[in-house]
Amino acid sequence: MIPRTPSALFPSISPLLSAKPEGPGRLRRLTSLMLLRVVLYTLLLGGTVVVHVLWGAAEELAGAYVAALFVFITSVYVLHILYALWLRRTRDLHRMAVVQITVDLLSSAVLVHCTGSAESAFVLFFLLSPIAAALTLRRRGALITALGGSALLTTTVLLGYWRLLPVLPGLSHYPWQLPPSTIARSLAISCAAMVAIAALAEYLAEQLRQASTQVEAQQAQIDDLAAIYGDVVRCLTSGLLTVDTAGQVLTINEAACELLQRHDTELLGRPLARLAPELAALLRDRQPVQRAEVQLQPSSDGPALVLGVSVSTLADRHERTIGHILNFQDLTRLRQMEQTMRRSEHLAALGRVAAGVAHEIRNPLASISGALQLLRGETQLAGENRALMDIALREIERLNGLVTELLDYTRPRDAPLFEALDLGPEAEQYAAQLRGLLVADDAPRVVVEAPQRGLWVRGDRDRLRGVLWNLVQNAWQAGEHDTVTVSVGPVGPQQVLIEVRDRGCGITPEHRERLFEPFFTTRADGTGLGLAIVHRAVQDHGGTIEVRSEPGVGTTFSITLPRTAAPEEAR
Repeated sequence: MIPRTPSALFPSISPLLSAKPEGPGRLRRLTSLMLLRVVLYTLLLGGTVVVHVLWGAAEELAGAYVAALFVFITSVYVLHILYALWLRRTRDLHRMAVVQITVDLLSSAVLVHCTGSAESAFVLFFLLSPIAAALTLRRRGALITALGGSALLTTTVLLGYWRLLPVLPGLSHYPWQLPPSTIARSLAISCAAMVAIAALAEYLAEQLRQASTQVEAQQAQIDDLAAIYGDVVRCLTSGLLTVDTAGQVLTINEAACELLQRHDTELLGRPLARLAPELAALLRDRQPVQRAEVQLQPSSDGPALVLGVSVSTLADRHERTIGHILNFQDLTRLRQMEQTMRRSEHLAALGRVAAGVAHEIRNPLASISGALQLLRGETQLAGENRALMDIALREIERLNGLVTELLDYTRPRDAPLFEALDLGPEAEQYAAQLRGLLVADDAPRVVVEAPQRGLWVRGDRDRLRGVLWNLVQNAWQAGEHDTVTVSVGPVGPQQVLIEVRDRGCGITPEHRERLFEPFFTTRADGTGLGLAIVHRAVQDHGGTIEVRSEPGVGTTFSITLPRTAAPEEAR
């Protein structure tokens, strides 16, 4: 079955389909920021220690300073462990983002105050918070974060300058030792940078949101188109499959799986040459094929199929050939119907000729028969002459019977004279009559399988009984069996199936082709009209007859008749 995923149906647009909805996108950004924050704090604080050592200022790292750095780093790690646990439990990602950015600003304020106030290198952390807000908060979140960060940075620096905040001992200089001009310049630059970065981040975030919205709209359209095209492909009654340039199956619909009598898991990704070499042979020239017919044998024990196949090129968006599309239909039934029609036309022509011949023969035959009988009555014949006269009369009688059968075969029947017949009881009654007629020692046992009543058809009772008589007699004459089975059952709501089965010697394929032709017989004493009359009778009833036979196994005649509603008196 063709996969329903859009990327499988349309591989050329798969990059567009990688866009995620806003919820998963925000979750991914929050997770990335948490990881980046841990790495950044570790690198910057660790780098501070390295720089002090390399520049010969290692004495500043003694005592409380080292302890403060250790406490700060530990707090960052613990805090992010708590973030991770919270992230697994919460669905309110907006609130979590607000909390993280608020904690970032407070942590940055503590870090700036403890590492030189306005001249601290960690003022950079204040600049990162608006960027994080633009990525994780709603609109104006970055600007609000920048204004809040500016106010917090200014408050922290001024409180330190006014000695209202505790400081770590052993620093090279303290907040109150900085000149006011230096503090003012540093605050102005930092606050302006925060606002500028926030404005730029807001703009870029808005562009990202618009792009995401467009991608989501395009993705929705693509999903809709993929669903529509997928449903169309699945509902096709013809088989459809695609192969790449190497001949491996890319996609396949349900109809193709049914025709090939395999599950889609057995076909996808497999070489077509191994699965259906008859179809793969059409791809050897790598050229489109308008129409071709191939005979396919899906299974070793199943019938061969006649498939009508067309091959077209599968191209990507750059018009480069990436494979081929094979569209095929099962023409087996159509070809059988064409063959049946040709045979019917042939039989009709033979019937017309036979009818003409029969009419031309019957009149002189009656004259000859009458003359011989008159001659026999008026002439005293004895010995060999009488025997010859008997032979002549017997042959005339046989010829007259043959003419009668020919006329019966060609005589049109009037459908309005048909009556409603319940084939179940009809078959049982007729089987009982057959058992009374077939009294010879080698006569077969007739078994009727008609478990269901109410299988009504419109037809001529005598002609349908003649059909069964001919088929049972034909099975009897096939020999080498002791049972003929007559089964009657429904074929869906519109048809009734009658089957006559024997376990005789079977019929060879070459004989099967001519079985319903007039005068074709394999018996020395046969007229060759019995099955021709059966075929004509079934056609007059609007039905079809088929024969399945295997030499040495047996033969089955299958008659399908249109089903009709039960008459009022039977309801």
